Amino acid sequence: GVGTSTITLTSSNPSFTTTKEFTVEHIQPSGLEIISSDEDGTIYEGDTCMLTVHFTPENTTMRDVEWGLRTAGDITYVKLIPMGDSCKVIGLKEAGRIYIQAKSLGSSGRYAEYGLRVNKKVLITEMSFQNTSVSMVKGETKYIQLNKTRGATETVLFNISNENVITIDEESIYTSLRYISFDIKALAAGKATITATTEESGLTATCEVTVTSNDFFTVTFLDENGTVLQTGQVREGEMPAYTGATPTKASTAEHTYTFAGWTPELVSVVENATYTATYTESKRKYTIQFLNYNGSLLQTSQVEYGVMPEYTGTTPVRPSTAQYNYMFDAWTPEVTTVTKNANYTATFTNFIRQYTVTFLDWDGTRLGEQVVDFGAPVTAPVNPARDGYTFTGWDKDFSNVQSDLTVTAQYEKIIIYYNIRFVDEDGTVLQTGQVAEGETPVYKGSTPTKANTAEYTYTFIGWTPEVVPVVEETTYTATYSAAKRTYQVRFLNYNGQELQSSQVEYGALPEYTGTTPVRPATAQYNYVFDGWTPEIVSVTKNANYTATFINFIRQYTVIFLDWDGTILSEQIVDFGMAAIAPADPVRDGYVFKGWDKTFSNVQSDLTITAVYEQETALEDVEADAVPQVRKVLIDDVLYILMPDGTMYDTWGRKMN
Repeated sequence: GVGTSTITLTSSNPSFTTTKEFTVEHIQPSGLEIISSDEDGTIYEGDTCMLTVHFTPENTTMRDVEWGLRTAGDITYVKLIPMGDSCKVIGLKEAGRIYIQAKSLGSSGRYAEYGLRVNKKVLITEMSFQNTSVSMVKGETKYIQLNKTRGATETVLFNISNENVITIDEESIYTSLRYISFDIKALAAGKATITATTEESGLTATCEVTVTSNDFFTVTFLDENGTVLQTGQVREGEMPAYTGATPTKASTAEHTYTFAGWTPELVSVVENATYTATYTESKRKYTIQFLNYNGSLLQTSQVEYGVMPEYTGTTPVRPSTAQYNYMFDAWTPEVTTVTKNANYTATFTNFIRQYTVTFLDWDGTRLGEQVVDFGAPVTAPVNPARDGYTFTGWDKDFSNVQSDLTVTAQYEKIIIYYNIRFVDEDGTVLQTGQVAEGETPVYKGSTPTKANTAEYTYTFIGWTPEVVPVVEETTYTATYSAAKRTYQVRFLNYNGQELQSSQVEYGALPEYTGTTPVRPATAQYNYVFDGWTPEIVSVTKNANYTATFINFIRQYTVIFLDWDGTILSEQIVDFGMAAIAPADPVRDGYVFKGWDKTFSNVQSDLTITAVYEQETALEDVEADAVPQVRKVLIDDVLYILMPDGTMYDTWGRKMN
């Protein structure tokens, strides 16, 4: 340790004492160097690196240091967590190069600086292996490339599913802007998956690697008793396959055996191997059936070897016969522990049955009762008596009783007959005959009828009095219900078109409930509904009523117009009459020629317009010879008008 110590040396012969004081001081460092776990001097936001001070000389004992930043403001970019001669640095914010200092706390005052850059972390959004499957031969080395988002700085972690098959050469890992590459080496035959996972975004990509080998090993499959089932050569790295029939092991009375697999478990071949069949052992079960006396199945179950079967159903039942009742007794054969399939049948004890025989009179009076065994006879009581009747015996045989019996006395009545008549309403005899007392008369003829009248229809509804069992001579008379008759009453338009049809009771006055009948106007007449023909009367038969109409001569408006639409005259004229024209109108520069329509027989509203011819006066032609001749332009055609009114065309032809 560091400090001051005194050593005292004492001698007894000769006697003397001496002391020496020693001072131990720290070995001060002559130099400091900061080494980073991140070799390129760069970390990313959220990442960490570890800085460690290396001292010169190596045996320096003064190793206490103080960590800090050259520039105090850089504390916003990184966080320092001092840990003795080491310091954890956490990147907080993107920054250019900052300098971290480590200063010795010893007397030498030595210090060191380390320049560190904090870069912004860019997450990977797309990532895939250049080749998703690779084939190799044992001992071979291959280049692998993982493509990623350009410029992304997120850390990618690699995992190998089977490190016995391949390994990654850590020194070959190279990271560029667009990809990460590395070499893998094939160690042994087999398959392995390389999985790349982004540290933060969780993206994954896989590459399947298959390694083959040219080495072969002997693989043997044995049965449980050592019998060789299959042997052969298998390439290293391949999975051995048993291609024979499924191994079997003979069952015993107590157990069955099922092939369960191989031991040891099958794996890819790396050396000579022997696999032995294994089996699962199961207690054998046997079918145990409990049967009823008639062989019907009461219960069936699978019971293990050596177990005592148990019947858990309801107690077996055997239906009674007429002669015997049965009670369950036991099973045959006797139930024993299971060693094979077995059937057990229910056995029963039988008991003779007894029956009750009861004797009754005609009215239910009990005459006697006896209990006897199956098949035994019964003694009848004394013959009973009944007024008006003769006893004829019993309704059942009771000489060999095989069930409970109720035996009733039988009688014959002394029969009396009565005359019964069925007559119509008017007294006409429909049927006559004799019926025994107590029996109900039946009419066997055709159903009675009554002729309809104009007012009513009649329906047979029965007999009066009501038909009942005979106790005396009786006459039954037919009775009828009366219903008012209805008749069809039709209302027709002038042209026979049906407007309304209904059934109306006899004696009722028909009523038309439809819209008022209409007859379309003609050019000459308008029509107004007037009534019905014939006159409506109370119903006594089917009837048709036809609508009648009053006609009125139609009038029309005749309007005379001048050429410009001016109304010259307006008149109301009866159909077929003539309109009176107004005085001929006058129009400057034109000659009135008449009207554009005739109006001597008016049969509709008319608008009549005046018709003109244009009159044009031209210069005189040959004025000295014919001073009164004029040129006239009519409908754009030139004519010559003479003084006497005669007109010629330009060719000299006289015009009419």
